Amino acid sequence: MIFMRVVYVITLMLIAHTAYAACSVNRCTGKISFIYINESSIRVRMDQDMTALNCTLSEGKYATLRAGHPFREEIYKTLLAGHVAENPNMSIRISESTNGCRIQYITSSH
Repeated sequence: MIFMRVVYVITLMLIAHTAYAACSVNRCTGKISFIYINESSIRVRMDQDMTALNCTLSEGKYATLRAGHPFREEIYKTLLAGHVAENPNMSIRISESTNGCRIQYITSSH
């Protein structure tokens, strides 16, 4: 009986973890797989299928952190730290229906 409960709990944890690492219409959660920086924006690609996002991806594959974002420096530093650490729990929240999938904010959990 106890063994079955342990198996049940472990199965639920695995399912919950798998379901968490994905993209929905307004957010993507997973690892940062690529960061591309130019003079007007920072572009970010996740290790998930980002086409589920309700926006137009920059170059068909990137979410965009615009140069004028009020927390650009803080977000960039967090993205970079998550990328280097290969944190699988980075989450990017985008503004829906935007060209370039503009990043509103990010979260990082461990």
